[in-house]
Amino acid sequence: MRILVLGPDEGWHADQLRQAASIAGDSIAYAEYESLRSMITRDGVSRWEGSAGPLDAFDVILTRTMPAGSLEQITFRLNVLHSLQQTGVRIVNPPSALETAIDKFACTMRLRQLGYRVPATAVCQTRADAMKAFESLGAALS
Repeated sequence: MRILVLGPDEGWHADQLRQAASIAGDSIAYAEYESLRSMITRDGVSRWEGSAGPLDAFDVILTRTMPAGSLEQITFRLNVLHSLQQTGVRIVNPPSALETAIDKFACTMRLRQLGYRVPATAVCQTRADAMKAFESLGAALS
């Protein structure tokens, strides 16, 4: 099996993945999210590539920690993964799971909807609102 890991190729986790792939007789390659690129050719063929080569040449893509980026960069990376998944490429930690995990409030809401207890949480976009939420949450904990 040809495995592509999107994420860092250094550290204990990368070493563990290499060792597991070797034991299983699989090949493993790494690519950075920043290396992802896509093209729709003039004849309508979609192509997806990264620093490890064509992404659809792998049997499975394992997504790891996605680095920070602009809204456009994050959206593009997720859209590449959605497109690959729609063509039948297996993705472990699929894009829909990444979307939830990236948005901490969405993740918290999802957990609450599933019946898990979650801590009091506030999300806001200004310092003034953050200070009000901080006071409100502090009072709720008393």
